[in-house]
Amino acid sequence: MRQRVAIARTLILRPRIILMDEPFGALDPATRMLMQDNLVSLWRELEATIFLVTHSIEEAVYLGDRIFILSSSPGTILREMPVPAPDRPAKEMQREESFQDIVFEIRDTIEKLEASDRAGDD
Repeated sequence: MRQRVAIARTLILRPRIILMDEPFGALDPATRMLMQDNLVSLWRELEATIFLVTHSIEEAVYLGDRIFILSSSPGTILREMPVPAPDRPAKEMQREESFQDIVFEIRDTIEKLEASDRAGDD
């Protein structure tokens, strides 16, 4: 409920850009998907730009139209990946093979980047 109130307070101002840092991280999976679907509806209605910071790859792939993979420190962009914008509820999209392919591609990319960082630490 706190997240909904915080989002509502922000939306009252009709901002053009919204920054969200792990907005659904503390929610249970069912509520998280509901809030993701609500955010997509609001995004379409407001036509605002939303920057969403999340550690959930599935959440990033569902909510995004572009994903930026950042380094751990100093936080530089390592890779930008376009992804299809959400066009169905999260529960439907996240079951699709094409969605899972993108998730695993991102996971593989992160693992490779982390491995190369560790190799360079010696």
